[in-house]
Amino acid sequence: RTSLTRVNLSKCGLGTEAAKALAHAFAASTSLTQLDLSDNQLCGVDYKSTGTYSAHGIEAIADALGVNTSLTEVKLLDNKFGNVGWCAIFDALRGNPQNKMVTWELYDEGINLTTAKSLGAYVSTSASLTSLDISENRIKGSGKAFGEALQANSSITELKMVDCCLNSEDIKGLVGGIAVNPSLTKLDVRENLMGNDGEQALCKVVKAK
Repeated sequence: RTSLTRVNLSKCGLGTEAAKALAHAFAASTSLTQLDLSDNQLCGVDYKSTGTYSAHGIEAIADALGVNTSLTEVKLLDNKFGNVGWCAIFDALRGNPQNKMVTWELYDEGINLTTAKSLGAYVSTSASLTSLDISENRIKGSGKAFGEALQANSSITELKMVDCCLNSEDIKGLVGGIAVNPSLTKLDVRENLMGNDGEQALCKVVKAK
């Protein structure tokens, strides 16, 4: 059994079959803590959206994350997962209370409201997640879901939602979670059209904290 703790396979041209093989390998690993699969074609599509989409590879990776208990960070940026892929990942993690994931970088991943709600549901159950960056995704309407996630979560310390098309209602929904979350110390919601109502709600909770 390998004792590897970190594996970087970014920009290796890995496709769907490679994703399935890797998933089988790290599903049972008890030593691997960091895995970087960024900038590949795990769903058969490259960063230019060239190729034929298949969810089989990422679904295999999701299944592996659903049982792995050693990984703390998995980088999956620039793989064109779409809703099916990302929801499979977050749903699997939500179903694995023993997962040790500490951080997620999801900057500009094309995540929309559907995926954001799946992500929020996962965050609400996570006992290990400390940092989440979901900036530069169009997730207007997700404020309530993330607010509810913050109400339930007691591990997250940093949340970045820069330029996510959030409006005043989103900010007010988010504030409901910020007000009671015991662990959050860093919040970045720059470049969102929160309006006066959202700004006032955020200022009120910041003063109270």
